[in-house]
Amino acid sequence: MKEQNLLASAALFSELYNDDNYQNISDIIAEFIKGAITLENKYSFNSTEITDLLEKIYEFQIPESVVRTTLNNKLKGDIERKDGYYHYKSAVNLSQSINHEHETIIESQNKLFLNLIGFIEQKENRELEKAERAEVFENFTHFLFDNGFADKFSNYISAYIILNEKDVEFTNSLNIIREGIILYQGIRFTADINELGKWNTDLTLYLNTEQLFNATGYNGILYQEIFNDFTTLVYEINSANKSTNQRKRIELKYFEETKREVDNFFLSAESIIRGHKKLDPSRAAMKMVLENCHSASDIKAKRVKFDLELKRKGIDLQEFNVELSKMSQYNVEDQNSIDELQKLSMEKGREFDDFMCSQYFKIFTKINYYRKGESNKPFERIGHLLITDNGFAKYLAHHNLVKFDDDAISFAKDMDFIITRLWFKLKKGFSNKQSLPKSFDVVTKARLILSSHINSSISSGFQKLVGETKNGKLTKEEALARSYEFREKPNRPEDITTENIDDSLAFLNNETYFEDIYREKERKEALLNDIQRKNQELENEIKKRDLLEKQKQETIVLIAFIKSNWKDQSKKNWKDFSLFFAIFLLNSFLSLLAIVVSVDKRVKDWLSIWGRYQIFAVALYILVIVTEVLGRSYLFNKERLKSGWSWFLTLITFNYSRNKREFENELERKFTEVNKAISDS
Repeated sequence: MKEQNLLASAALFSELYNDDNYQNISDIIAEFIKGAITLENKYSFNSTEITDLLEKIYEFQIPESVVRTTLNNKLKGDIERKDGYYHYKSAVNLSQSINHEHETIIESQNKLFLNLIGFIEQKENRELEKAERAEVFENFTHFLFDNGFADKFSNYISAYIILNEKDVEFTNSLNIIREGIILYQGIRFTADINELGKWNTDLTLYLNTEQLFNATGYNGILYQEIFNDFTTLVYEINSANKSTNQRKRIELKYFEETKREVDNFFLSAESIIRGHKKLDPSRAAMKMVLENCHSASDIKAKRVKFDLELKRKGIDLQEFNVELSKMSQYNVEDQNSIDELQKLSMEKGREFDDFMCSQYFKIFTKINYYRKGESNKPFERIGHLLITDNGFAKYLAHHNLVKFDDDAISFAKDMDFIITRLWFKLKKGFSNKQSLPKSFDVVTKARLILSSHINSSISSGFQKLVGETKNGKLTKEEALARSYEFREKPNRPEDITTENIDDSLAFLNNETYFEDIYREKERKEALLNDIQRKNQELENEIKKRDLLEKQKQETIVLIAFIKSNWKDQSKKNWKDFSLFFAIFLLNSFLSLLAIVVSVDKRVKDWLSIWGRYQIFAVALYILVIVTEVLGRSYLFNKERLKSGWSWFLTLITFNYSRNKREFENELERKFTEVNKAISDS
């Protein structure tokens, strides 16, 4: 597999570059040349054949001029030149170690790739076909080469890298490949490697709108750090030039078209703050501008601060006083080209903005004017270039209908390209990992890709949301809920973490994301309602059981209370009855004695004899009468006598059970009243 060879070659190149045994890039290229010769057993060759061998074995497309320089300078002691050919001296022993290391790296990368395949299959919940596996590897290669933003599996590749960002061995192995690719690309586009380490040409770089926002931090911390890496390289080049003259070698500018776009941006911010427009959640810069702003004047103040910050960073407006209509030889804008591009975009299902296309064509025309129509030059000598990360702008700039020639440097390049070329041109190394540009790091790149895709999905989703709301397909409540979901998505690179990566993938890969969310929300609400209903039923059942238990306990207490009180009451009743009965017997005795005395003559006769016994009997009778009279008035409790009488009536009328029941009912009523009073208190 070509891509596999190239990645392994790039990784090996990076490892050798960081090896102190090699002084410069030519030394490393010499090692690859010796490795190619060893594998092919080809000891007589010309520079063209060696150039082809490097591509065949290692997939390196190195300029023949660089190969020739290496042969003449680094291998002149091992080869001799005769009749236009190079001949290896027979005494030279060619080491095969570089090829062994190359194979070892391929094996290591195969393991990494298989793990990536396993991750994608897990997320897809299916086994990938052979053709899909090949496409994954191709996408993986594109990712490392900075041109895989729109590939089919780029989201999975980015997510896999972010999930493994704490695995130092994993990230180091990928970063070594990235570093090797950067070196390879630098060599590939450098005709003379002896010119490395210095910059002696003038270059004006025009910043597109998003780059101005990156410069001021409006697009987030990570984008600002990348922009700062870029300005550090520019500053180094300009500082080195100050020793010879006071002119900047590299200038940073922006065109009037970009300024108007910035003007419209801040006007939109004012409209949003006034409530005339809705905030598109995909626009991180707009969210940053609106932060802590409460009025249109706050927005205006931020605009002033924005312009001052650009000036402080040495970024100025590029005045252009030439009428575009008067320089037709440099004119890029052509209606036929626009129509053709629009047709091609529609065929590929790609959005096409006529107005933006026209604006970028105006910028490209100005750049072409400054280049004097000469774009077939090396990057260092191209003179003028637009820096943009806008996908539409890059698509236009790299299309053959726009750049006129396959080999021409396009009118626009992204920031990664510029940083890589400046870094390589300045002959920087990889030994100090802390000082490497942020954009070189694979984890940073993964976050940039995912955030870019999330923002794109949010933007298209928001536009669809606005349209469906206007058409009445969505209620205001549904629209607000979806809008909230959009705002919650991590649309800045630094916001994407291992914790939210699964949700981000679901958002990007699921076309029915919101429908699924609402279905899941409804399911959860139904489940919650069911749980609440069951909880309420359980609570009611517990209350019911508690009440029954309480009533049971109260009944037990009541029964015990009634039994105890009835027992006491019965005892009292019998005592009262005993007292009543005693009084009854006493009165009956007195009455009976009086009758006997008055009726029985013998008793009268006996009493008439006033003897000792008669006196005692009379005294006793008088004592009993006095006791009864005094007792009735002072000694005997009338209520007890009444109670005793009532109890007597109860017994003789057989109303014992009814009396007992009435007593129990009365006690129960009083018991209930007391409990209620206690509960109320």
